[in-house]
Amino acid sequence: MTKLRVALMSVLLLAGVSVGYTQSSNLSHKKALEIQKRTLLVPVAAKKSKNDEIFEQLVKKYWKFNEKIEFVPYKKADAMVKKNKEKYAVLGYSLFVDRTTTRKRNPAYNGMNSKYNKGSYISNTIQTLVVWLTDKKGTIKVNLSRKYSLERNTIYGLQHLQYLLNYLVADPKHKSLMTFYKRQIKKNAPELKQKTLLIDEKLLAKKLKRAKVKDYYPYPHKIVKTGEVEQALKEQNTDYALIHIASIDYGQGAMHIHFVSNAATGKIYLYLAAKVGMPSIAGIKLHNNRNIGKKQLKKYAKRVK
Repeated sequence: MTKLRVALMSVLLLAGVSVGYTQSSNLSHKKALEIQKRTLLVPVAAKKSKNDEIFEQLVKKYWKFNEKIEFVPYKKADAMVKKNKEKYAVLGYSLFVDRTTTRKRNPAYNGMNSKYNKGSYISNTIQTLVVWLTDKKGTIKVNLSRKYSLERNTIYGLQHLQYLLNYLVADPKHKSLMTFYKRQIKKNAPELKQKTLLIDEKLLAKKLKRAKVKDYYPYPHKIVKTGEVEQALKEQNTDYALIHIASIDYGQGAMHIHFVSNAATGKIYLYLAAKVGMPSIAGIKLHNNRNIGKKQLKKYAKRVK
């Protein structure tokens, strides 16, 4: 496995918990401009699988931020980056692996050996779509979901990344993504009332009755099958907004974040961050946002007023 492929598979990025969330630990207006002027390098397998081919076609169709894109095998991409680090920005998938330590009583304990046997297992694997500068600390990512298809994750991810990159390059005052999450997103939220919110039926909380949805979110919406959400993404329908629920890099997969964005432009109207409650005798409470329920719908409605 080449160094570049290892890098793509092991990039660990920071996400804010409790008070907010940021798609990047260090991307700025200046670094976003740097990404835009470079050639976008997309490493691919030498022998492409069906999924590799789908990913390549989606990038060709939906990525507009860079004028020039090159799809090259990992080994060649690694050599290209080594030769000219200042020429490229890289787009690819990255994995965050969360491991949990276990401790079990040792049945063979005799006072002389260890009382417990320790081990570990992979408790969660989080996939992200990442763009990064090869010679500087400049990275931006979007967390994806294991619940969605490759096409849905990729199209959404490409839109989301480009929306934030375009926000950063639009104005020198947009110094970082924290500027967006603290200021701009509040201005975007009321626009959601003018769109039809597509609610994937598979994401609805089991206890939530469909007839009650309109009571908690009294704005245009449709409860639809998963395929209709994916179709709205593929067709770039500006009349629709969609909900993206993704695991974040904390809590062994127990914590999730909601993004509501435009199906065509990726414009982010609002987000609900996962939160950690105060510790108690029962332990730490995780407000995980795993599904779309009464609380989440009420929060959507409150944000768009």
